[in-house]
Amino acid sequence: MDLHESRPRLFLSEREAQVWILSDREALNQWCELSRFLSPEESRRAELYCTVRDGKLFRGRRGMLRVLLAGFLGCRPEEVGLTTGAHGKPQLADPGNPPLYFNLSRTIGLALFAFARGAEIGVDVEHRSTDVDQSAVGGVVFSPSELAAMERRGDDALGTFFRLWTRKEAVLKALGVGLGGTADARTLEVSEAPPHWEVIVEGRQTGGEWTIRELNLGAAWHANVAVVADGFTCRLVSSPAPTEQKNHGN
Repeated sequence: MDLHESRPRLFLSEREAQVWILSDREALNQWCELSRFLSPEESRRAELYCTVRDGKLFRGRRGMLRVLLAGFLGCRPEEVGLTTGAHGKPQLADPGNPPLYFNLSRTIGLALFAFARGAEIGVDVEHRSTDVDQSAVGGVVFSPSELAAMERRGDDALGTFFRLWTRKEAVLKALGVGLGGTADARTLEVSEAPPHWEVIVEGRQTGGEWTIRELNLGAAWHANVAVVADGFTCRLVSSPAPTEQKNHGN
């Protein structure tokens, strides 16, 4: 299967967010074919991983990102121009009009790729691990009201922890910051004011309203997607395998 000859056109409706799922198994099965789309810099990054498996996963995930972006943009995967924002968030060198925004997240077992037109988007997925130190992490990341919410949900404190964590990370990534790039994540509050969401940073509401959705990926994972605009729908999609793309080629 020659992926260069299969250029499926992908469609993103107005006020629609799409989140594509790529399992580690799929990434490892396809890494060799997908790696041909990587830039020289991306190929060098793949060589820096400590294990061969992790390098293959990076190639497979990055190659699939390029395939998906190319589908939305109507170009070849190797022609997609990628750059980074001020805080390291990946973005398109030429996002088009209306601009195409994307974000990605990875954890044990899978990766997510999120896309929206005309509004910044962030996504986060975490594997539900019982080894996480909720008190230590929560004390650094969560606001007092979020910590109180965890305490109230004593029967499902772990689930509440991951829901709050992925929701906050998705919002911060939509803002172009992420948990590693903000001075104090505890100053960010995400509150639901039906039928809308509000994001408050250091006591000040961010401009406009938000769309925030929890994603159902099964019991092993927690995930959220956030769009810096109100009224977006969210659709989960499985990433195309190389054998499926030929049926949609131009």
